[in-house]
Amino acid sequence: MKYYLLKNEEGNAIPTLLHYNRRREAERGRMEKKIRLEESLVMTMRLGRDFVYPDVMASPLFLLSQKAARLLSFYEEKLAFLPIVLFGEGDSLEWAVYQRPLLEKRDVLSEQSVWTKDKKDVRTIVLNREKVREKSIFQIGGVFSTYIILRMDLAESLLDRGAIGIGLQEVQVDG
Repeated sequence: MKYYLLKNEEGNAIPTLLHYNRRREAERGRMEKKIRLEESLVMTMRLGRDFVYPDVMASPLFLLSQKAARLLSFYEEKLAFLPIVLFGEGDSLEWAVYQRPLLEKRDVLSEQSVWTKDKKDVRTIVLNREKVREKSIFQIGGVFSTYIILRMDLAESLLDRGAIGIGLQEVQVDG
């Protein structure tokens, strides 16, 4: 089975999430003060000219449209989602509801993967076939950056349904 690294599609003017670093620090448990649950469900976005609401936003925060989240739940029935409401900044009346899948982080990298010099991140992803165990979607664990991996059948289902904003890069699988 083939696997793909999920990326933002190039060329689409997607919304830019504001105050994202504060949310990320909260997720990693590094903030001294606790953020209320309601605050973590709402984010502000900056909209460029000719922006589109993509079905998939791979970064800076992995978010799915309602349509894409419904499709994903067919593949991963027990997967939980956190609803995120994005509001336009300032006086903008734009808003959108997205779902953040709460993915399992898995240590699935093969010894053949190429790491950065500081060993915190990976330059070339090679998945260990035995560790992947046919999951349709997961996040690579043990690395600094966020890498979301999709199995080929899930990627094809998203593309067949006209998902906007999805970029894919095939990754190697050893064995």
